[in-house]
Amino acid sequence: MYDIVIKNGLVIDPSQGIKEVMDVAIHDGKIADLRRGINATGARYVIDASGLIVTPGLIDLHVHCCYGIAHIAVNPDLACLAKGSTTVLDAGSTGELNFIGFKKYVIRNAETRIYALINIESQGMIEFSRPNQKWPSLITGRDEMFINIDGTVEEIKRNRDIIIGIKWAHHGIKGVELAREAADRAQCLLMAENHLQPETLKYMRKGDVITHLYHGLRMEQHDGLLDADGNVQPEF
Repeated sequence: MYDIVIKNGLVIDPSQGIKEVMDVAIHDGKIADLRRGINATGARYVIDASGLIVTPGLIDLHVHCCYGIAHIAVNPDLACLAKGSTTVLDAGSTGELNFIGFKKYVIRNAETRIYALINIESQGMIEFSRPNQKWPSLITGRDEMFINIDGTVEEIKRNRDIIIGIKWAHHGIKGVELAREAADRAQCLLMAENHLQPETLKYMRKGDVITHLYHGLRMEQHDGLLDADGNVQPEF
């Protein structure tokens, strides 16, 4: 007897090279059978997935789900899990000063599996709450005022099970340099937003991530993927 049988859905599983209409049987929280024509007699629940995609849980590598702490964040179980993303990576919503709150009140209580990048800015993205306002670090040009490398590295070491890297987003090029130093000391990856190019690329290493690659926005006078004439920069 199965707990759940999902019938007639388009099963897509890249790990097995599957893309065809099949049935999926689930028992005790695990996939018990995967084929056409599964007998659903006695199953507790039978779901007709005709016209729908049935796939292993999706992984979203750039979300902001520090709900209730960072203004731009969403509730992970409503915005991620309910939409098929069972595992997500929060991209720097919090920094070394407030990650503990994110961990205690959101990550530990969510059904969604959440990993995190810690923001190189100590307070993370809680300042990102005023439309059309510049980040304080851009106004002052003093990245070091908002960054504590020692504190960031120590927070990563205390939370290796959750924090897999560092996020740089809205500081000047000095911020990228400091983020690189912190990532090297913590021996973790660095995710950088696609700003201040091509200078930012100089600080990236194998296994790092450039994000927002195609958004076409500019940070101050600097370009991202494209140069001032709309051509792809040769460094890319």
